Amino acid sequence: MAKAMAASAKGIFNMPLNAEHLRKVLDEHGFEVAFQPRVIVTTGRLTGFEIYARWNHEELGYISPIEFIQLAKKRELIDTLTQEVLNAGLPVFAEIAKRIPNLSLSVNISPVSFTHSDFLQRLLESCVAFDLAPSQIILEFPELEIYQNMEVFAESLMRYQRAGFRIALDDFGTGESNALMIEKLKLSEIKIDVAVIKAIKTSKEAEFLAKAALKLANQSGILATAEGVETEETMEHIKLLGFDMAQGYYIAHPMSASALEAWLRQHSHTSAQAQEKF
Repeated sequence: MAKAMAASAKGIFNMPLNAEHLRKVLDEHGFEVAFQPRVIVTTGRLTGFEIYARWNHEELGYISPIEFIQLAKKRELIDTLTQEVLNAGLPVFAEIAKRIPNLSLSVNISPVSFTHSDFLQRLLESCVAFDLAPSQIILEFPELEIYQNMEVFAESLMRYQRAGFRIALDDFGTGESNALMIEKLKLSEIKIDVAVIKAIKTSKEAEFLAKAALKLANQSGILATAEGVETEETMEHIKLLGFDMAQGYYIAHPMSASALEAWLRQHSHTSAQAQEKF
């Protein structure tokens, strides 16, 4: 118990996490969510948010998303976790979307979930429940997890795209994506990995990867987003390179729903007329 209290006091996770912890928080709807704004690089206009799951256990302290997402996948609870995140985040987004047009909400989806027909049905039911169009939701999946059974995965994605959802490739630059694969998956967006963007001013390799990704996006007619933009210098650099959208600490940290409302009031010039649709 003393060790658990110490972990909680420090706000870090240093005790074994098990499936019962995860099932309990899911049953009790104990996950919180955080929203990170995404903006159009050339104008600074708000274009949407990415939503993240947050778990602060009363004894274990703050638990890294990497830890509980891996556990959810292992215990086949990832669909339930994703639905919990959406149940918590969609009402907030729906209220904001009524006031500000052309916003989108990005949510991370495990590639495994795309193969589940009941998961698609629940997504559609959630959109109906909160009066949202599927086109307002961007489903992201990580680049490194899609190289096995590409044909099957592409067919699964097609069902979501036909339903109106937009699909984005996350963490671009960590795998072996190419133009043929992007065309096969019919993506609407690629998100350049945080590590690439952070090093873009100091590493020739990082800048080469960024430029290659931008060329690939342009050739494929899709959007390119820079993740992990932390300084004004980086923001100016990605603007010169030609990125479409950006997110990162320079724009805003992930924040709670109440903090997001305060941020929107303070940045009304970037959000009141979000008319540029991406």
